This record gives sequence, structure tokens and C-alpha cells, in this order.
Amino acid sequence: MIVQAFVLTCGTAAHLYETSGKLNAPSSAQRAPAPRQRDIVSFLEDAADDLELTIAMLACHEATLDLGVEHAADAIARSEELKSAADALAHMDVAEVFQRAAHRLPPPQPPFHAEEKAALPREELVRFAQARLDIWPHQRAEELAKREHREALAHRCRTALDWLERFVRRNKMPSGEAVKAVKVAGRAYAEGRLTVAEVAALLRCDASDAIATLEEHGFCRSHERAVLPSDTRARMLADLDADRRRRQGAPVVDEALVRRDVLATQRIEGIDARPWMPPK
Repeated sequence: MIVQAFVLTCGTAAHLYETSGKLNAPSSAQRAPAPRQRDIVSFLEDAADDLELTIAMLACHEATLDLGVEHAADAIARSEELKSAADALAHMDVAEVFQRAAHRLPPPQPPFHAEEKAALPREELVRFAQARLDIWPHQRAEELAKREHREALAHRCRTALDWLERFVRRNKMPSGEAVKAVKVAGRAYAEGRLTVAEVAALLRCDASDAIATLEEHGFCRSHERAVLPSDTRARMLADLDADRRRRQGAPVVDEALVRRDVLATQRIEGIDARPWMPPK
């Protein structure tokens, strides 16, 4: 299934996009049927599935571009590596999404020309993602989901749309070493290979700023990767217990925690509080 997914996304990129929605903004004929024309719940389920399929396809292309894989033959040969990167970007198992949507996709048609492009240009992917955002009936979908008591479906759609917005934002970023650093560090963080402290060191900023940057560009860890290993959890609990016993209930002021809380508060309030922070 992994190879099949990348045959579909990398080997037949242009064909797949032509069959699942043009890269240009969809015309009125391509828009989803009005909910009153069919069962509303089915409409919302199909919409959620379609948005998640869009995410899986875009994540595969983005991973291919980020890893510098140029040709279809290379993409197939490196499908395991590409899938891992795409999963981290999409925050889901992309092969599972393709498997679920197999009845809606064209069958793979190998063999490919070895020199065939592995992915579409980044600007075309951005245009496609923006078109999906532009035609989505945000308010109407929320109203329908609430009326039919299908809040979970509304949440799936909302989460997918948030992802598309982040995709557009991070792929419209200007080129440069700083942008490259954010993408490299973000991907490594999402895959569990870097800690927040290490990302902050790479980006030369506070941990709070590093977290905000990662969130802004859509890099986060899945639940499975976020869970602490049992030995690390036991060590942290032992350290907390030792600290509590040493202090014997006395309060302690941690400058790092104060700085973190101040920065978090200023982001919520929209005011830069750092001028009032004491120098390090």
C-alpha cells in the first residue's frame, strides 16, 4: 500500500490531480452538491474524507519536494522514507487514507518513465490548497453539523481546513536559510528526532518562540510520538519527587518558567511583554 500510495501521488501526480479536481480554482460545476440534494450526514462524511485525502496528497508532494526527490523512479525507491516524512507532515497515516479512498482514485498505471517528475511544483500545490479553502462553506457546514448532532464530523473538517491553511502559509514562505532551518527542524521535531530545546538552539530563540514557530507552520507530533517512554517518565517523576522533598513545601521561583508564562500570556493578549522582562 505504501508503494501504491506513492505511485498514485508521485508517479502520476498530474493525472491524479486532473481526476480528483483541477489545479485551478474549481468551477461551479465542480463544487460539492448542495446538502439538500442528498443526506446531510453523508455529505459531511464525504466532505471530511475528501479533505483528508487532499491533505494526504499534498503531504506526499511536500515531503517529496522537501527531501529533494526529483524523479518518479527515485520516489518509488524511497517510498518508505517519503511515507515517514509525509505522515509527520499530515499528522496521519497517509497510506491508510489512500486505502480508505481507493474506490475514488484511478488505478496505478506503471511502469513510469524514470525521468518523470515526482511531484508538482510547490506554487501549484499552494494554488490547489487555497482553492479548496476558498470554496469551503465554513459557516454552513458548521450549522449543518450542529443541527444533525455531528460535531465530530465538523471537527474533522475544521482540523483539515486548519491544516490546509498552515500548508499554504508555510509553502508561501520566502526562500532562504532561515526558512530552510525551520522546515528541517520542524520535520525532525514532528518525527521525534529533536526536542523543543534542541529546536530552540537550532533556531536561536527561546523555547516558547520555537514552539510558536513550529505551531505556526503546522509542525507537531502525533499522540504516539508525544507519549514519553516509560524510563523517561519514571526519571522525571523521581526528579519531581526529589525536588519536592528537598524544598519541604517551600515555594520556588524558576526564571525559565516565569519567562515561559510571560511569553505565553503576551501571545494570548497580543502584546509583546518581553521589554518588561529582566535581561538574562
